[in-house]
Amino acid sequence: MEHEIENKLSQIINQVKGTDAEFCAKDNFIEQLSMDSMDIIQVIVAIQHEFGLDFFGNQIDIDILNEFGRLADYIKQNAVQAPLGSEL
Repeated sequence: MEHEIENKLSQIINQVKGTDAEFCAKDNFIEQLSMDSMDIIQVIVAIQHEFGLDFFGNQIDIDILNEFGRLADYIKQNAVQAPLGSEL
């Protein structure tokens, strides 16, 4: 599925914030949902767990975290594993 990573990323973000928001590629979800630093860390940890990424071991541009589409693209390019029950 083409949008599987975007869907899973939306689920992660919404689960952390307890919302049911939808995101477009250019959305700054951190600002849109008024996320604090703990929210951001929870999202990063969930992404690492879900996709096998290591944000803390790699230097990443903060702009990747600021834009939903850029974060989804980063996950697509760097994911070690597919979301549970799917294939990359």
